[in-house]
Amino acid sequence: MSIAESSARWETAAELATRLGVSRATIYNELKRGLPSRKIGRARRFDPRQVDAFYEQS
Repeated sequence: MSIAESSARWETAAELATRLGVSRATIYNELKRGLPSRKIGRARRFDPRQVDAFYEQS
């Protein structure tokens, strides 16, 4: 992972839901389908590039 990748802004479920125009519940349901995310402490974060790639492949 490059420095640029590690410093990218990771989104919360609420931010991702807003960007995609869906509910937070939909985001959490998509995790079951393999939506890429990272668990940081108790919080789950989403890399926008990985999420976009996930939906391009779907």
